[in-house]
Amino acid sequence: MDEKKIHTTLPLIFFTIIQKDIKSFNIPLNNFYNRIYSYINNGKYKDNKISVEMQWGKGKDVRFSLNKENKVNFQILFSSGKLITEADYFRTLFSTYAAFPAYEREKVIFAKEIEKIEKAIKDKRKIVINYDGINRVVEPYFIQHSIEESHNYLYCWCYKNSAYRVYRLSKIKSIYENIQRQEKREESNYKMLYDNFDPFLSYGNRVKVRMSNYGFLKYEVISHNRPKLIEKEENIYIFECSEAKAVAYFAQFVNDAEVLEPESVREKLKKMYLEAIKIYGDN
Repeated sequence: MDEKKIHTTLPLIFFTIIQKDIKSFNIPLNNFYNRIYSYINNGKYKDNKISVEMQWGKGKDVRFSLNKENKVNFQILFSSGKLITEADYFRTLFSTYAAFPAYEREKVIFAKEIEKIEKAIKDKRKIVINYDGINRVVEPYFIQHSIEESHNYLYCWCYKNSAYRVYRLSKIKSIYENIQRQEKREESNYKMLYDNFDPFLSYGNRVKVRMSNYGFLKYEVISHNRPKLIEKEENIYIFECSEAKAVAYFAQFVNDAEVLEPESVREKLKKMYLEAIKIYGDN
C-alpha cells in the first residue's frame, strides 16, 4: 500500500479549529492533514511544539492516511527512536497547528502555493492563477494579511482587469509558471502598501464622515473592516479608507453616519438605502 493509516485524538478546541479550516479552505481531509505534516515536520516551523496532555476518552478522533511521500518520511523518523507513540506525535503536530493565528494556519496549508508565488516575485516573472474558475495572468508583488483579517492576500497586477488587484490566497485554485518578465512593477510603491495593508487597498485614500455620538460608539465596537481614523473635528471624521471599504463598513451605521466625501460613496450608499426602502416600504 502507498498510504499509512494514522489514528490519534485531539482536544475538542483544537479539533473544532481544524474542522472549521477544512471546511473554509475546501480541502479534502487526507490532503489537509498531509499538508500540516509536510510543513511542520519538515523543519519549516522551528519554534517549540505544543505538548498536549490528555486523559483517555476526552479527545476527538482524528483518522487519516499519510500519502506515499509523507509515509516514507515518517518511517525514517519513527525508526530513529525519537518518537514515543504515533498518536502522541500527531496529537502534538496538529495541536501545534491549531494554536497558530488564523492567517498563519492558512500559510501552513498553502505553503506550496506561497513558495511558487514568492519564487515568481523574486524572479520578477508573471504567473497564471485560477481564481473564481477563471485563469488570470498576473504580476505578483507581495503576500500580506491585514490586522483585522484572518486571511492572506496576493497583491498583483491583473492583466484581465488591467488594474492592481488583491486575491485571497485560499481561493487561488492553481498556479502556473510563466516565463514572461514583469512589466508593471514599481517597487517604490509597494513598501507602504505592504506596511499599511488591508484587502480593500485603503492606503492613501480618504473618506470624510459626519457621525453622531452613537455613531462613534458603533465605530469603536464594530471592528471588522474598521477604517483607520486620521483626523477629527467635532463630529466630522476623516478616515483612511477606500471607496469599497467605506460602502461595506458605513452601510451598517444607517442614520448614525453620513459620508460627506467622496460623492461616489454617497451615491452608492444612497442607492443601497433606497433599495432597502422598497423592501421595507408599504405595499
